[in-house]
Amino acid sequence: MFCSSANAFFLFGLLILYIYERVSVDSRATLLLMIGFFMKSSGNTTALYLSKDNYWSEILGWLPELCWFGGLMFLGFSALEQRESQSFSINH
Repeated sequence: MFCSSANAFFLFGLLILYIYERVSVDSRATLLLMIGFFMKSSGNTTALYLSKDNYWSEILGWLPELCWFGGLMFLGFSALEQRESQSFSINH
């Protein structure tokens, strides 16, 4: 559960950036970043709740790992989205 508060900080910062700076920042990359940090935060929350009860952690122990993996994938896709939009604006 590394840096749960940092994930929430980045998520709310990106949400404010997405709402108020739609013109200067690529909104698709920001949206993918928000989804990624939200998934990582939900994985941390799920891991915290599952650590309290041994029965549910055996059944749903895969859920936090899936959220963490999905969050990291969305963070990577946001970098690709930003790169594609920059190469498109340079070429055209």
